[in-house]
Order: sequence, then structure tokens, then C-alpha cells
Amino acid sequence: MFCYNCGTRLEDFEKFCYNCGAKVRDRSGNVPVKMTPAPEPVRVEEHTVVYGPAPGTPEALKAATDGSIGDIVPDEPNQYNYKGEPKNFFLEVLTAAFPEYTVRMHDASYPTRPSWERGPFGSYRQIPGKPVPAYIFTVQDGSEVKLAVELLSQASKNRKNNRKTFEEQHIPFTRFYYDVDGWWNTKSYIRERAYAAIRK
Repeated sequence: MFCYNCGTRLEDFEKFCYNCGAKVRDRSGNVPVKMTPAPEPVRVEEHTVVYGPAPGTPEALKAATDGSIGDIVPDEPNQYNYKGEPKNFFLEVLTAAFPEYTVRMHDASYPTRPSWERGPFGSYRQIPGKPVPAYIFTVQDGSEVKLAVELLSQASKNRKNNRKTFEEQHIPFTRFYYDVDGWWNTKSYIRERAYAAIRK
């Protein structure tokens, strides 16, 4: 079996290509095919070519969302075919989307609840919880925060706290999850969600 994206030879049991990160099989067990190319640009006026809706519009966000959800990994750069951690992918995308600002990444990881382990003679000992990765990216103009973007696990119990904190300070806020099956977090989806949030 070969990777449909880069052609690397793979074993039958592999779910992701170890070379490019593409998903090898969809939920039904079929080898995915590449998505169809984007439609040709439409000429509106002479010497003017329109490739789609303007960035930051509801139409652009809908188009980006539609392309970021599904059973087959899209060809567009996303957190799964990126050669690195999702946090670094988000940092790159946000930095490129807001070149006029500084984008900073903050570790917002938190521990899970501790558990108890039974020891000898009926005694118990507490096992500390493992940290759950979470990050907050701030888009800043000097010290002024223009946008806060949260990246966390869907299992997080801390979902409401950060949103409330930023809303109380009147800072635009949006959230992404890095572990929702079939939600690829494509480059255009991250960018359009960030644009929509900062322009509210």
C-alpha cells in the first residue's frame, strides 16, 4: 500500500503516513482520494480576477469551514499533514495572517485530576494528574492584545474560564480543538476564524 499524498510505501495497519502525515484510510476503511481542485477563477471585469469571497467575510468562513471538516484529509496544509506539533502550525498560520502584529504563544496546560492507588495493607497513595496540553495565542500591537486564540483538547474542563476572562477585558476571542476526529484545522479555516473574531 502506498500513501496517496506522497507515494511512500506503507504497511496495511498504518493510519497515517509517517513521511507526510496524510491520513491513510477513512472511517469506512477505504483508501482516500485527493480532493477535487478548486474551481477556476471567475472573471468579473476586464483585468480583474476573483478567486472567492473576500477574507474575513461570512462567505469566506463558511467555505473554509466546509473544507476543514470531513472523513478525508484535505490537500490544503492542516495540523495533521504538518511536519510538527499542532501548536507550531497554529503559530505559523496566525503569524502569516497578521503580519502587522506580533503573535505570542503561551502555555496554558493544566493537570488532570489526581487519582488514588491502593497500596499494601489497605493504604492509598495519590497519583498526580498528567498535564493536558493547551495554548493561548495572543495577537498583539505592542502590549495591546487585539485577539486571543485558544487551542485545547475537547476533553478540557476549563472551556468557559478563558473565554470569560478575555470577554470581560473586551478582547476578541476564538477557540480551536486539536483532537476532534474529522476536523482538520486547515490553514484557511484557522485564518478565517481568526479574521472573523478580530473584526467583530
